[in-house]
Amino acid sequence: MRSQSNGDSSMLLFVFAIIVLLVAANALYVGAEFAAVSVRKSAIKQLAVEGNTFAKRVLPILEDGARLDRYVATCQIGITISSLVLGAFAEYTLASRLAPIFEHVFSIQHETAVSAAVVVILVGLAVLQMVLAELVPKTIAMHFPTRTLLLTYVPIAWSTFLFRGLIVLFNGCATLLLKSFGFQTSTHRHIHTSDELAILLAQVHEEGVLDPDEHARLQRALSLDAWSAAELMVARRSVEAIDRHAPISEIIKDIAKSPYTRLPVYEGTSDNVVMILHTKDVVAEIAAHGELRSIEPMLRPLIAVPEVMKADKLLNLMRRKRVQMVSIIDEYGTFVGIVTVEDILSEVFGAIGDEFKAGQPLPEVVADGRVRLPGMMRPDEAQQWIGVLWKGDSNTIAGLVTEALKMLPSPGDRVMIGDLEVEVEEVEERVVRTVLVKLSSVLDKNEGKV
Repeated sequence: MRSQSNGDSSMLLFVFAIIVLLVAANALYVGAEFAAVSVRKSAIKQLAVEGNTFAKRVLPILEDGARLDRYVATCQIGITISSLVLGAFAEYTLASRLAPIFEHVFSIQHETAVSAAVVVILVGLAVLQMVLAELVPKTIAMHFPTRTLLLTYVPIAWSTFLFRGLIVLFNGCATLLLKSFGFQTSTHRHIHTSDELAILLAQVHEEGVLDPDEHARLQRALSLDAWSAAELMVARRSVEAIDRHAPISEIIKDIAKSPYTRLPVYEGTSDNVVMILHTKDVVAEIAAHGELRSIEPMLRPLIAVPEVMKADKLLNLMRRKRVQMVSIIDEYGTFVGIVTVEDILSEVFGAIGDEFKAGQPLPEVVADGRVRLPGMMRPDEAQQWIGVLWKGDSNTIAGLVTEALKMLPSPGDRVMIGDLEVEVEEVEERVVRTVLVKLSSVLDKNEGKV
């Protein structure tokens, strides 16, 4: 009897050891799959550069969609096989031992006891597998994808070799089935849309990974397609240009007194801006020959783009054409302004001292608590100063004020834009140069005095 009891105990220990191994195998494949699809390729690439052997082997898999498909398929086949073997093995080895207990305790027939034992075993295995072989490895892999991927690489590589026939069969069947329904097959590497990236940025910012300035810059970079050339341009009246056919002495004087390195060149009238002159070329010509005889050899074509072109497409165009400046044309074909690379980059990095905006007044809080804003500032740029986002058909505060006044502005004119009182402070050539905005707190304080 004692030897039989010892034999049963040893058998049970063997059975439970096999169950533990199968659950561990399932967990291994689950962790490897989640790690493969969630790891940052840049992290693996950095480790590969540093000489990590496993990272060097994993990186080609992440960079090749077909190999990544096979890697993930290996994990899925491993999960399926280990789950099936676990269920069949546990049922075969444990049901016959558990059934007599149920038969004795509940006084039921043998067939009923066997069925009950099978149900209990399957439910118990399902709970065990869900927690230990699914949720736990998934959580670990999602939190530590790089380490998990490297630690599981060797067993998955061996499994890929062992399952190679099944991988080809199942991937082929899945591809044929998807194509029969009109779906285009793709790799497991998901390409995020700009909206998804914005959500990811918000989550990363909430977790404290990015500081506010970095988060704001990345958000602005993703929203470049929201701005048009007309909203970014330096308006025609603010553009300093030189006459193509002016006397050389006059051109030299204009260049000498100008702080700009690139000057638009017009022909006939200032509305017909067709070329651009780089002052570096002028200096090089004078240094080489001692005088400037003509600017014609130095003139470069100025590309014209419609005012409705979005900033992201405009930046790509300027990069392809290798130009620093373009002219902006409205729907009637009229020159309305220029945009430089700096104008676009300032949307991402903030104001960076663009030369064509030199001399523009800066926002500031004045002594009485009001905020002085430049007329050429965009309404969205003013939001951080006044706390609200003004909306309207105009691209500048000057335009909004004129729109609200319904007449040409004069110094001292006051108008309500939203809940804020705006006073025209300075006007230059019928265009608002600066305004004074009385904030809500100032309004409330003044009302309290009355």
